[in-house]
Amino acid sequence: MASLEKLQEQLLDEELLAELELENTTPVIIGGYNARPYSAELNLMEEPRPTEIKGLWRWWARSLVSGALLTKGIDVNIAEANKIIAPILGGLMEGALEPSKLTISTEVLDQEHIDLSMYTNRNRNKDGIEIVRLKLLSQGLRSQREFQERFKAYSRLRLRLKVYKYYANLEKIPQSFYEFSLYSLVLSLMFSGLGAITTRAFGSVKVKITRLGKTLGNIQDLIKLQEILNTLYYRSRISIDEVREKIWEVIRLALNSANKYISSLKRLGSFSRVNGLPSTPSIVVDNANAFRLEVLLCNANTYKLLSVVGSSMLKQQMKSSCFEINPRDPGVNIHTFVLGLPRTSVIPYGRQHKLRTGYIVPKQKFNQRQRRFDANQINAAIQAIDEDKTGRLRRISTIGFTLLRDNPPIILVYGMLAKDIDIIKHEIVHRGVHGRPGPRGHVRRIVDTRLDHVNVVNEFNNLWNCIIELIRRECSRR
Repeated sequence: MASLEKLQEQLLDEELLAELELENTTPVIIGGYNARPYSAELNLMEEPRPTEIKGLWRWWARSLVSGALLTKGIDVNIAEANKIIAPILGGLMEGALEPSKLTISTEVLDQEHIDLSMYTNRNRNKDGIEIVRLKLLSQGLRSQREFQERFKAYSRLRLRLKVYKYYANLEKIPQSFYEFSLYSLVLSLMFSGLGAITTRAFGSVKVKITRLGKTLGNIQDLIKLQEILNTLYYRSRISIDEVREKIWEVIRLALNSANKYISSLKRLGSFSRVNGLPSTPSIVVDNANAFRLEVLLCNANTYKLLSVVGSSMLKQQMKSSCFEINPRDPGVNIHTFVLGLPRTSVIPYGRQHKLRTGYIVPKQKFNQRQRRFDANQINAAIQAIDEDKTGRLRRISTIGFTLLRDNPPIILVYGMLAKDIDIIKHEIVHRGVHGRPGPRGHVRRIVDTRLDHVNVVNEFNNLWNCIIELIRRECSRR
């Protein structure tokens, strides 16, 4: 039996492209079949799944090919980018399903768990830390069991990840395909990590390439990538400037691999020329409107850092800190829809109703002159848009965070702005409610503000600067 296992291992090694080791720097939340990482009934913790890793892998692969083409003046939409990566990662091509040429396996090497529910409210932990995203996830949970199942996470996770050529594939694949696939996987893990809430720095991981297979082992750029990752994550002393330089170096190597991959494709098709923002979120050098990053040193423990990151994205936090607006005053001119959608909340309205405010697709528009509304108008406003919350209103966050190192804590902040945000501004309004509720019901003024006039790039620049300043200020406090 032992010899059979050894033979199987040898056969698999022939198909091995790379072996990576991941170690988390922030808690990892893995969703199960019911979006909960832990089953109290089975006393079982969800482990990272290959399908989940592949999803993020595809997203960053799309961003890489889109960025590589963007530098040549070519714009591709998401469907077109999916066709470009399909020959290696699988997907629809010419109406037919193209199988992936790769498969991955995962093995948990070490793990420890934590109950994150203590951070859903500042009164539940001794440090008075409240993490906004966890607080939002706790809404609607009642029992201790629900809290336990929703908020159990990995406080420590070491994971071995192996990438193989797919054994059922018999056609000869260019080396550039495999090289590009490894770069895109490494970028996805560097920027998005593992699990849920990764754009708010949960699930951040350190990435180490422990072995390159025969197919990739002689590629000097990949050997260089190994060295960069070791320096970036494991060198005892490294300056912020060095970190920033190493990240850009990885990005340049990855874009170079994307260009080689694209050149190897037999049929590329014809695409549009770039006109303003790219249609797809893109990794690109020297185009800060499409992609940018910042690296910050943070003088805080992991959970305080996660709290700082989450709060920095709140309009309420931005009002007084960046825009000199009283927190009680309307923030309609701070256009946070460019940071991603949905961004809505439900408030009581009148004696029996609830009203959704924030960025919505309105069924009934209200103007600033109206003070009272008839029953049909109120019903139209109240019915508006629950269906839009997770439908066509959803836009991925344009600013993301990851904790690169935990000793000392170094945060990577990245921004990716695409055309979809500029398009959706014509479909939505900002709905606010002015005044205080009165004793007779619907007396507060509903105000819908159109957003067609908003310059998305300028607004993104303003919000980016505000968020960086908020984090820098909080992280400098002892």
